[in-house]
Amino acid sequence: MPKIVNKDEKRSEILKAALGLFASLGLSSTRMSDIALSAGIGKGTIYEYFSSKKEIINASFYYFLEVINSKIARKIYLTRDPLEKLISYLDAWNELLDETSLSFFSVFVEYWAEGLREQSMDSDFDLNEMYRDYRTLLQHLLDDCIVAGKIRHVNTHLTASIIIGSLDGVMMQWILDPKMIDIRSALQTLKEIILKGISK
Repeated sequence: MPKIVNKDEKRSEILKAALGLFASLGLSSTRMSDIALSAGIGKGTIYEYFSSKKEIINASFYYFLEVINSKIARKIYLTRDPLEKLISYLDAWNELLDETSLSFFSVFVEYWAEGLREQSMDSDFDLNEMYRDYRTLLQHLLDDCIVAGKIRHVNTHLTASIIIGSLDGVMMQWILDPKMIDIRSALQTLKEIILKGISK
């Protein structure tokens, strides 16, 4: 009896393999055959799931975001208190470091550069969408805190943008030079600065 292949599961395995290789080799140096080998499938089989390397890059970017976003969402929805939700969002980035290696996060630099290259072209690879989603989530968290009287009135659009930019900046410095910064202390300090800045 032929083995039944779960196509969704196999697709996820290919994307995990691609992420690992993109992190270690870079997007441009990784070949389709490398991904197939890492995923434990034949060179031809990979084309049953993805028509091109560009399609894998796009799909793995959204898979990467899905993994991170699901961890953040689980953390946020453990509490009903608006301020605790905001704190949980900020804490989630520190906790992701337990489950995700530096090399896994470093692939984001590759995606970021690819997204800038693709920005002027017709592409599914949309960094603006990613930032828009994070900004919208943070705006809702901040709005809920204001309504509940937990923080002072602030421009939530600008505040959300500044928080995202600060998180990006700290993570980018750590990715580029892990010895330069204690990332856990940096994220904790950033959380304290943000909360003090918006407190009543």
